[in-house]
Amino acid sequence: MKNLEPEIFRALLIDAFARATGGGKLSGSLSESDAKTLADDIEEKTGRTVSEKTLRTYARQAFAINGEAAFNPSPYQLETLAQYALYLSDRKKVTSTPSWFQYQRKYRAEAQPVALPVVQEHKPARRRMILWLLLFSLTGAGGLWWALKPVRTQTFSENFNRTLPDSLRARGWQFLDYDSGRFARQLRPDSMLTLWTLPGDYWVKEGEQRKITNMLVHKVDGDCFTLMAKVRDFNFSQRSQQVGIFLLDEKLDTKYWSSINISFADYLSIADSGVLQVLLAYQENGQVMYVKRHSVFLKGETKDGVKTAWLSMLVDHQNVRFSIKKYYEWWPFSEWTPPARINFKPAYIAVGAYQGWTNDDGTPKGADTMPVYIDELAVGPCPKK
Repeated sequence: MKNLEPEIFRALLIDAFARATGGGKLSGSLSESDAKTLADDIEEKTGRTVSEKTLRTYARQAFAINGEAAFNPSPYQLETLAQYALYLSDRKKVTSTPSWFQYQRKYRAEAQPVALPVVQEHKPARRRMILWLLLFSLTGAGGLWWALKPVRTQTFSENFNRTLPDSLRARGWQFLDYDSGRFARQLRPDSMLTLWTLPGDYWVKEGEQRKITNMLVHKVDGDCFTLMAKVRDFNFSQRSQQVGIFLLDEKLDTKYWSSINISFADYLSIADSGVLQVLLAYQENGQVMYVKRHSVFLKGETKDGVKTAWLSMLVDHQNVRFSIKKYYEWWPFSEWTPPARINFKPAYIAVGAYQGWTNDDGTPKGADTMPVYIDELAVGPCPKK
C-alpha cells in the first residue's frame, strides 16, 4: 500500500502484539511461537487471517534501521491488523481499510504534544489551601459514607504475563496446596498461566482428602461482583479432567465453595461415549447443595482440543449465576438458571485444574496429567440493573 508511514505501521504491530500477549512488548523480530500466538489470536478475534510468515516479515522490516526496509502490506492485511489492534471486528472479507485509517487518526492524535501547566508562584501556600479543602471534603464525605453505607467492590484484572510464584504473590495471589516442582513447569510463562490436571478435588467422598494442588486464590471485597476467566488450549479426554473458577469463604475452608467447571464426562451414551460438560456446583459444610450439568462440547467437535472458552460467575449477595461462552470473543455468554443460593460470604476467588479422586467403586480415576492455560482472569462490578 502506497504512502505507508513506517512509524505508524510499527506502532500497529506493537499494539497488536501487546493484545495477543497480554501486555508483551515487541521491540524487534517475532519468534515462531510469538508469530503463531499472534496469528491465532487475530483469526479468533476478527475471523480474518494474516499468516505467521507474513507477521514475522512485517516485524523484521518494520524494525529495520530507520524503517528503511521496503514492505508493502495489502489493504486486507492492514485492515485486519488495525481491526485487531483497535478491538474491532466486522468479520467480513472487505478489502477497504476503514479501521487502518481510524488507527492512523488515533496514532496522530495521541502523538500530539501536550501543553505543560504553567508553574504558579506561592505554590506551597496554595498547596496547603488545597490540602485543607480536601481534608474538609473528605471528612464530610466520610460522614456521608457511614450514613449511607454503600457497597463497594474491589475490581482487578490479571493477564498472567508473569507467572513466577513471587511475582504472583506480589500481585495478591496465594497458593493452596502448593507443589513447587509441578508449578515450575510453566509452558508459556510470559503470556499464560499453566495449570496441570493433578489428582484432587474439593468434591470428595468420606475418607478422601479435600485438595486441589496449586489452586490460586485472590482476596475479593464486596457483596456484588462478576468473575470471568478465559481458558485456552485444553484437550480433556478422560473422566473428570477439569478446570474451573471458585468462590471460597474468608477462612479458605474447602468445605464451603461454589464453582463452575469444564470437565470431561464419559457416562453419557452420545458422542463416542464422551462429552465436555459444564458443571455448576455449590457445597456447604462438605455437602453438595446444588449441582447442574450441561453438555457444551461434543467429543467429535473437539478431537483436537478446545481453543478458547470463557467461564463466568455473577455474585449478587447470596445468589450466584453461572455462564459460559466458547470459541470466539464475540459469542454471547450462555447463562443457566436458576442461580445457586449460597450460605457463606465469598471472600476469595480461585482458579484451578484437577482430575478428581476416585471412581464410584473407589478405584483411582488414573486420568492423565495434562496442561490447561488461563489467559485472563478479571473481577468486575455488578452490571447495572
